[in-house]
Amino acid sequence: MKHTSRLIEQFAPSNYQLELDINAEQLTFSGHVAITGELPDATNTILLHASQLDITAAIIGDDELAIAADEDWQTVTLTATEPLAGEQRIELTFTGRVTPTMHGLYYSDYQDGDLTKRMISTQFESHHAREVFPCIDEPTAKATFDLTLITDLPALSNTPESTLGQLDDGRVKTTFERTPRMSTYLLALVSGELGQIEAHTNRGTLVRTFAPIKDVDYLKFALDTAVGCLEFYEDYFGIEYPLEKCDMVSIPEFAAGAMENWGLITYRETALLVDESNTSLANKQMVAHVIAHELAHQWFGNLVTMEWWDDLWLNEGFASWIENMAVDHLYPDWQVWTEFVAGDYQAGLSIDSLDSSHPIVQQVHDPREINEIFDTVTYRKGPSIIRMLHDYLGAGAFRTGLQQYLKKHAYGNATTADLWQSLSAVSNHDVGQFMKDWTTSRGYPLITADGTTLTQQQFLEHPDKQPSDVIWPVPLHDGSNSLLLDTSTLQLEVDELPLTLNPNQSSFVRVAYNSKHYQRLADELVTDTLTTAERVGLISDVFAIAMNGTVSTTDGLQLIKRINTEPSNHVWETIGGELAAVRTHLLGDVHQQLMEPMVSDIVSANYQRLSWKPVADESETDRLIRPTIIALALRYDLFDAPAVARKLWDGVIAGNNTIPPDLRSSVYSYITRTGSDSYDQLLELYEQQTLNEEKLRFARALTAFEDSAAANRSLELIQTDKVRQQDVITWLVGLLRNPHSRQITWDWYRQNWDWLQQQFGHGHIYSYLAQILGLFSKQHYAAEIRSFFKDKDTTGLELSLEQAIESIETVAAWIERDSEPVRDWLRKNV
Repeated sequence: MKHTSRLIEQFAPSNYQLELDINAEQLTFSGHVAITGELPDATNTILLHASQLDITAAIIGDDELAIAADEDWQTVTLTATEPLAGEQRIELTFTGRVTPTMHGLYYSDYQDGDLTKRMISTQFESHHAREVFPCIDEPTAKATFDLTLITDLPALSNTPESTLGQLDDGRVKTTFERTPRMSTYLLALVSGELGQIEAHTNRGTLVRTFAPIKDVDYLKFALDTAVGCLEFYEDYFGIEYPLEKCDMVSIPEFAAGAMENWGLITYRETALLVDESNTSLANKQMVAHVIAHELAHQWFGNLVTMEWWDDLWLNEGFASWIENMAVDHLYPDWQVWTEFVAGDYQAGLSIDSLDSSHPIVQQVHDPREINEIFDTVTYRKGPSIIRMLHDYLGAGAFRTGLQQYLKKHAYGNATTADLWQSLSAVSNHDVGQFMKDWTTSRGYPLITADGTTLTQQQFLEHPDKQPSDVIWPVPLHDGSNSLLLDTSTLQLEVDELPLTLNPNQSSFVRVAYNSKHYQRLADELVTDTLTTAERVGLISDVFAIAMNGTVSTTDGLQLIKRINTEPSNHVWETIGGELAAVRTHLLGDVHQQLMEPMVSDIVSANYQRLSWKPVADESETDRLIRPTIIALALRYDLFDAPAVARKLWDGVIAGNNTIPPDLRSSVYSYITRTGSDSYDQLLELYEQQTLNEEKLRFARALTAFEDSAAANRSLELIQTDKVRQQDVITWLVGLLRNPHSRQITWDWYRQNWDWLQQQFGHGHIYSYLAQILGLFSKQHYAAEIRSFFKDKDTTGLELSLEQAIESIETVAAWIERDSEPVRDWLRKNV
């Protein structure tokens, strides 16, 4: 295995004076950089990171340096005629290309009416600054940057413009103020034809949101949210926002959801734009979360940065946790923390139940491995264990410790141990010891309660995998007092087990009870005794532990069968997800109607109460319940749902789309399933859309047809300009999730692997090409995946491939074990 060297150990930059001349039409750039830095030891050679650059000259003073590039290692070796030591100023001249790869310096083409326009932007995280200028491209190599850009259209960067002028050829030359000391991956630029709106925080910081002019009307919600988040974080962290301005820009092609570049945050369109007439409430909430996440990074990640990529979770896990605190502060009616339990927390438990999961603190040896840990463990398990620690230490001590940590390491780098040290200092707990196994071991425990006896053992969904011998310290509750389960077995000194051991799902565990206690819980599930988070957790835990055979899936169905007046959208989302899994894997098309009587019974009351049309002043909870209820009614052809959907679709075809945005995905999906002749209509509507959120709704519908001809048409579209690169994964997920197009898509995938690798092989999307294979559920696919990748370079894919294969094997075992029992139970009980 290739091991990455830390180049900062032999040369430590302190300042970059960087000039880039970008030709958006020719898709080329030329540049000059002067790097001031320190050589700790006398040497003739200096190593810098550089990739896909043609370095034409390198000098120190009057000494012209020899240049030797190594593209495999993404480095360039500069050799001087005499030994060098101490502070040096290296000047390099270079050229490169603007690519469509969504990393480095790349371009995005988009339609504005009949015109095609182009935006130039950067994506340097994790290690792509080296594709634009020679540098020490490591998180610890913090420096200041003096940037000058020559561009065809006006440009933005991290800091305000210090000078702005127009050259004789009409191009724009912009020099920006010096940045704070920061890592290379946070440097950013955007150049294009942009519209903007702006506001100021209560302290006077300028906040601006930008988008292509056609989309400027959709920026108001993002601007208001950003102002509120900045004010919240300044108060919570006790540190003022460190820059003069905060810009946020919508980018037409974007691999991730957003990027926290200091002072110039870039976003995928669907993560920033809100059209109040066409944006669903769920997507609006997602926009708020992404903005809160990126703004948290301005402190936690930018001001204080992880020392190396194995501590990536320090950036991402923390931002994923505190984004909820900020959004809850701004939008208290959204019940954000319950949504966290139903979403992030459950996703973290799901991925970490795989034997092929990885510790939160994961060693990184090769740059290509970095993108693979921008994953569910980092973004979902990470915030879940931070939430557990926050509750364990108490809100006051946790906040004080964070403030101490940020002030101590401001403008520098830190490790996980540094955070634990600050939290320990104010909490009277040895946080490092408490969190050790949570961060350095993969997995989490299943707590089994038999009467008042508790045991813990690593939970693995695959029934044939062997649990580790790790014993985690687990905060629980015995009904009267908090307790710490830090042994394999514990006898509670109480007469009766409390209703729930894990109040509000605070600890990162699953819990299994005996049959007597499950009956007690089932009785309480339809009352208000359990909190919403606890109801979500109870249902999710039962279905998860049914996956490995600890209980039967019928135990979960027995719980759901009793629910019909549930008031929480989060519980309904959980129910909908579990029923979809049972239908897809255990019933299939042939047997899915066995579920119809039960679904009819549980959704009837809410279907009649809510109907299809939102009413004035209805709660946001009801707005979010309605899509789940309507989707279930359409899936099983219940009530008048099919007729209403058809009537609404006729209006769409006639050019009058009156479907509420929250319900459009359900209607489009229904039309797809029941009308094989509607492909051309859907494709035309897809091509007409300018709001990408709506465009993606039609894209998902276009991948859900049941005939092979439609699947082949959708696969052909993927390699055309009708599908944006950023959306390729969305199309493939839809086609792989659809059992009728799964084999056709797998054949296409293998035939076009070279194209997929060429398009995505070095960016954020690459690992998703392996992750999406986990949508298969038959054992033979696991063998075919192994065979296909056996002779291929899978660096940057190994972890995701193993997780996909294990997921397939786990679901295949579940199908074999529980399909017949579930069908028999449905025949007898509903």
